[in-house]
Amino acid sequence: MQPARTAVAMPFPRLRAAFLLLTLFAVLLAAIGMARVVRAQESVVLIFPAVEGTVNAALSDGTGGWYLGGEFESVGGVARHNLAHLRADQSVSLWDPSPDGAVFALASGNGVVYAGGCFSIIGGQARTHLAALDPSTGMATAWDPQANATVSAIAVDGARVYAGGDFTRIGGQARGHLAAIDAVSGQAALWNPDADDAVRGLAVAGGRVYAGGTFGRIGGQARSALAAIDVESGLATGWNPEIAGINGASVRAIAVQGGVVYAGGSFRRAGAVERRNLAAFDAVSGLATAWNPEANRAVHALAVMDERVFVGGLFTRIGDLRRDRIAAVDRVSGVADRWNPGADSAVRALAVGPGGLAIGGQFSKIGPLNRHRIAILDFGSGLALLWSPDPE
Repeated sequence: MQPARTAVAMPFPRLRAAFLLLTLFAVLLAAIGMARVVRAQESVVLIFPAVEGTVNAALSDGTGGWYLGGEFESVGGVARHNLAHLRADQSVSLWDPSPDGAVFALASGNGVVYAGGCFSIIGGQARTHLAALDPSTGMATAWDPQANATVSAIAVDGARVYAGGDFTRIGGQARGHLAAIDAVSGQAALWNPDADDAVRGLAVAGGRVYAGGTFGRIGGQARSALAAIDVESGLATGWNPEIAGINGASVRAIAVQGGVVYAGGSFRRAGAVERRNLAAFDAVSGLATAWNPEANRAVHALAVMDERVFVGGLFTRIGDLRRDRIAAVDRVSGVADRWNPGADSAVRALAVGPGGLAIGGQFSKIGPLNRHRIAILDFGSGLALLWSPDPE
């Protein structure tokens, strides 16, 4: 038999009420303590201070980490000036080229990391606007093309490094905004399309260099904002999308996949058809395809993966759908799919890597989560991963 339980009598109503209040107070204190613990644990991963700065370029290191270029002073609380390398484990590596000006373009090839921008010192050496960096030490190699103005775009094709930007001299030669640089000597090749204005985007495919920018003439022909240049002669091919805008046109981003050239920027027409800021062109004919997502504002970055085109920029709508500055568009239909992270400010850079899609820009939130200027997004859900290095 169990012993009889003794009831605790509360003969006075006031004592009973006081007892209940004390019990509730103790429960509340415990809950507050637990909430503080949870918040403290979350702050290690999720909560970072708001910062001022921009990430202009992102490049996968191939092992789950990323190179970042832009205009910032620190990453994850570690001093890093305009260039940084983030390991796959979320830590900032010792790689620290520390350019003295903004970085706008990153590319890899020939065992180095190429950086373009508006700097005069990088990797411990005097290098004007374009440099090759050791991927382990961050030191500048002997390669030194000496561009005389900003480099905004880089594309590597074997022993050639194509550079586009605002320069008029590079690799020891006069070159109008676009040049091919020998990957060993740093000297400009004879190839000379001589664009009459800035080149902002580059891609190499099928024996052609696709160039986008604000030019009206390139490779000896009238070509508005987008052109295909023969890799041997430097002359413009017959491929001519005829990009046009209300107050001029510009193309900032180019991606080539499966016989199609995707272009993003600020424009309203492509040949005889209306195309707002985002279009696809047949790689042979140059005619706009039926693909027509219609971004309502400028597009700054593109990345193609499988059957999707990831798009970043200033837009808030793709077609009839709300998409805040980042979207995934079906390569066949041209319709934005359900992938919808949402950024609260401009997305300037996109890069596909083994761990997800890296995006960089001027944002401080992706969806409801704090993500300051850099985030890694899941390809499936679009959610920002628990990874936020926070460039300042």
